[in-house]
Amino acid sequence: MERDLSSAPDDLDVPAFEPDLHIAPTELFRRLADGEELAIYDLREKPSFTLRGAHALRPNDHPLPGAILIDDDGTEATDRAREEAGNIRALYGGINLYRFALNPAVVGDRFLKKDA
Repeated sequence: MERDLSSAPDDLDVPAFEPDLHIAPTELFRRLADGEELAIYDLREKPSFTLRGAHALRPNDHPLPGAILIDDDGTEATDRAREEAGNIRALYGGINLYRFALNPAVVGDRFLKKDA
């Protein structure tokens, strides 16, 4: 079922999904569920939760090639992924969309780590 966005507010800022730059929450979930080893970096200073296995990334550090960057809404991670070399991708919509799209009541919270 498609959502009708014709009545959405004009100021609604929904960034376009860029496959070479973003990873969808569902793709990330599937890769984690398949046991794939991923380099995940959390750009937030003191998150109350993050993805299991995510490492903090300071502003002057550089992620490993092929890494996935996460933040709250995907904005900072997207900007940072654009700046970095090495096939860096950002979690589309950030951890907020990940948690919304992958409702813990349905899929569980097995990949979320509280008090990171």
